[in-house]
Amino acid sequence: QGKEYEMNGHGFARRSEFTLESHTSDEVVLKLESNDETRKVYPFEFALLVSHKIENGLLAVTYTVQNKTDGEMYFSIGAHEAYNCPLVKGENFEDYYIEFAEKETIGREEIIPPLMGTRSFPLLNNENILPLKREDYNVDAIVLIGQKSGSLKLLSRKSSHGVEVTFNGWPMLGIWTKPDPQAAFICIEPWYGVCERTSSSGKFEEKEGIQHLEKEETFRCVHTIRCF
Repeated sequence: QGKEYEMNGHGFARRSEFTLESHTSDEVVLKLESNDETRKVYPFEFALLVSHKIENGLLAVTYTVQNKTDGEMYFSIGAHEAYNCPLVKGENFEDYYIEFAEKETIGREEIIPPLMGTRSFPLLNNENILPLKREDYNVDAIVLIGQKSGSLKLLSRKSSHGVEVTFNGWPMLGIWTKPDPQAAFICIEPWYGVCERTSSSGKFEEKEGIQHLEKEETFRCVHTIRCF
């Protein structure tokens, strides 16, 4: 609406203090509501609830976004979990690979930090196996838009331990680690939204992947994590 707002990378929620909404023996729900600090960087009234629940051997993570603005609201949201890699002592990062649930023909988005460019580079061609290689992360994350798979597994060629992440309906996916050989992790991040491109207009309502809620509407998404 003609006013500029500035926030850091990955948004403001990750740097905000949530309050305890509720808890049971197998679930905790945390809540963040709009306040004087959020209004400096984000011009909407909202409530964000994050649930972590252990259920049938899964960790289910649910994000609930409530529009409390007297009008429409725009937002993006995404996960940023990191998983040990290697999972087993004595193994190496390069012993691991990601197996998508479906064969994918998809490219990785060009990254010109801190933005995305306008190009896409070939990554998978009717394939579902992505080997983990440090050099793939020299610039930044592998960013996928429009993947078919609703889940993937982190697997080893040397042992049977792994992680399965399920994200049905999420339109975007980030895979990231530091190129540093000492960084023993890989991030698997389902997203509803991405950073701006170099060609973006700068208008929040036109941002790629932006989500929209009318007054009093609610958005909910869930991803699950299973270790084996």
